[in-house]
Parts: sequence; C-alpha cells; structure tokens
Amino acid sequence: MSWSLVDETDATVGVKLTYTDGEYCANVQKPRSFEMLFQCENTKGLDPAVNVDEPSACRYIVVYNTIYGCPTGCIGEGDTLCGGHGICAQDGGTNKTHCFCNEGYEGEYCTETKGSASASSSSASPAAVLAAISLVLLVILLGLGIYLYVSIQKLKTEHSYGNFEQMVFDADGKDLEDD
Repeated sequence: MSWSLVDETDATVGVKLTYTDGEYCANVQKPRSFEMLFQCENTKGLDPAVNVDEPSACRYIVVYNTIYGCPTGCIGEGDTLCGGHGICAQDGGTNKTHCFCNEGYEGEYCTETKGSASASSSSASPAAVLAAISLVLLVILLGLGIYLYVSIQKLKTEHSYGNFEQMVFDADGKDLEDD
C-alpha cells in the first residue's frame, strides 16, 4: 500500500492510495492492483464518482470527489474548501498550496469579508443613503424657511413705511390747508 499525489506536479488535484501485490493475474502475468483516487472537491462525502473502472487488465480504479483529497492548507472550519469563497491552488513561485480568495474575501481560508475602501465605496449602506437624503432635505427646508421669513418681514416693512409716508403726506396736506 502506498500514498501518492494524483498529479505529481499539482498537489491540489488530490491524493491516490494504491494497493499492489494483489492476487496474481494470469492475463497480464502480474499481481492485481487497486487504486483509490481522492480528487479535491468541496464535497464532504465519500460516494464514488463512478463505479469501479478497469482501464487495463487487472488494474482497478475508484474515484472519489471529496474534500478529503484536498491539501490541509485549504480546508478551514467546518471542513469547507477555502470557506466556499475561493479556490485551492498551488502557488507557482513557492510550490505551496493555499486558498486564492474570490473578490470581496480574504484570510487564510477566505472566510473574512474585505473591509477595503474600494468595496465600501462601490455600494453604500441603506442607512448612509437615508442619512444623506435626510440631510439634503433638511438643508432645502431650512433655506426655504429663511427665504419665506425674510420675504414676510420685507412685506411687513414695506407696508408700514408706505402707510407712514401716506400719513406724512396727509398731515402735510392738512397743515398746508389750515394755514
């Protein structure tokens, strides 16, 4: 029995368990072999993807698409692959496997949402929009109130002076008539 990678150049493909030295197979004149491929996928179960395959005589393969075939560096809490918000891949520069997060997520297992300025500026919260609209309406109403107050005061003053001037002319006219 031996463990190996499904793809020796990419650890994120999965792992392979090979049983050799099985019962002797007369057709190919060698022992039977049995391989179990655990391919990396965000599935917790161990149901085989297909039935037992026999690609060549006396060599049997069963494929499982399961999270248990993924590198441990990509499996976070709750046995989820990259938190369900990223992909597990091998870094070409370091040959280490880790999660590459989808846009809007970060952290070792892509479980944290980004709090960057670019993310928050693209979509404002409903409370912020409501506050901005309320502030604009308040400024408009305040300006309208000041305008109306000044206009009413101006009208009152114009009528007062107008009546005063009328009274002065009337008084002047009476004074002149009396002399």
